Amino acid sequence: MTEEMGNIDNAIEASQKTVVSREKETGEDAERPKGPVGLDIGTSHIVMAQNKGKNIHTIKQLNAFFTIPYSKFTKKILVDNEVTFFEKGDMFY
Repeated sequence: MTEEMGNIDNAIEASQKTVVSREKETGEDAERPKGPVGLDIGTSHIVMAQNKGKNIHTIKQLNAFFTIPYSKFTKKILVDNEVTFFEKGDMFY
């Protein structure tokens, strides 16, 4: 019971911290977190949260998957905008 109360107190303390948030840029290298992280994988974004001192730091990345029919024009747009994709048959994924 005492351990549970300590966990609750820690959760309350963490919930009162300032959240510092940013969006991960396309092509940006991943950072190696130190210590535990929280991870939320939603339908459109992946969000990572980590307790860093007096703040909770979050990083959000768009998690969108589309199937697009092949065309030279589409491929040029994907390449020019540094969009990660793979080509299989007559489709881009």
